[in-house]
Amino acid sequence: MIYSVTDIMMFSLISNDITTQNKYSKPIINQEFLYSFFDYTLKNQINIFSEKRLVRREIIKEFSSNISKRINSEILEKIFLDDVLYYEKLKKQSQIQLDTCQSLNINFEVITSKNYPKNLLSLKYPPYFIFYKGILPSDLEFGNSLTIVGTRIPNEFHAENITKTILESICHTNPIIISGLALGCDSIAHSAALNLSLKTGAVLGQGLATSIYPEKNTHLSETILDSGGFLISEIPPTLKINPMYLKLRNRIQVSLGKIIFIMQTSEKGGTMHSVKYALQQHKNIFVWNPSGALNKENNCVKGNYNLLETNNFFSIKDSNDFNEKLKIINKKKLEYTFQLFPN
Repeated sequence: MIYSVTDIMMFSLISNDITTQNKYSKPIINQEFLYSFFDYTLKNQINIFSEKRLVRREIIKEFSSNISKRINSEILEKIFLDDVLYYEKLKKQSQIQLDTCQSLNINFEVITSKNYPKNLLSLKYPPYFIFYKGILPSDLEFGNSLTIVGTRIPNEFHAENITKTILESICHTNPIIISGLALGCDSIAHSAALNLSLKTGAVLGQGLATSIYPEKNTHLSETILDSGGFLISEIPPTLKINPMYLKLRNRIQVSLGKIIFIMQTSEKGGTMHSVKYALQQHKNIFVWNPSGALNKENNCVKGNYNLLETNNFFSIKDSNDFNEKLKIINKKKLEYTFQLFPN
């Protein structure tokens, strides 16, 4: 292995290091750019941390020669060449994160390990680590998974009804139900799965050594683990919740699911980030069609109506509709070599 686990943890810490400007959080370096550099060193059998300073400079110069975003190259040079204090802090923090995993029984898979979820490797910048509690499904199990996302402020009656009936119609196939543990649609999805004794997993935007957010769902997270499910995060264990982390976790929950179901969504917000990531990954996206139940004036489904005006999504009225759309996908074998939720 070119990089040790400690080395890769340093990349993870850099990727998740944030700065705040005008109340908005953003990474200190473009994450796709950083991953490209990491991938470049792997392919060239280079451990950037073990090279002498002059050699590191030449490596960065060679990598950056065809990169137009000069500002990221300058940040790269600062991290790996100029800022000695930051570099030393990284090494110290890396060990702290690994020690925390050991002391709190937080499991992990590193990007170079054979058990790392293969779905995540298709992302533009895959997580360097996947930290988890509970039982992480295999790639085969993730092949029969449904990611459910939606607003934190849904019409609960309709959200609970459509989720319950859809999961009841496919529960005999034992799908894994993935969501994000947020209030609203996420909680409804996890709870519906638990009520049907289905395995469910929550993708979090925080380190697993920090207090569960939202606090109200602490018990739900414990129930998920007690039922044989899992909590998963790309964020190093001691790092607390952050708006940027919440946004980034959307790409993880979308990537892990084979089908994406948009329960209810407003015109803006986290669900729309999930939609963007799902489109980028060419996922089959199912959207609840609220016509006849909720009109366009209801903020919680304005996004549903907008999405369904395009041809990029499957319109879902009820569980029968859901299963008919699955048959279409299975018949066409869109991107799959096996049947999803086979009868």
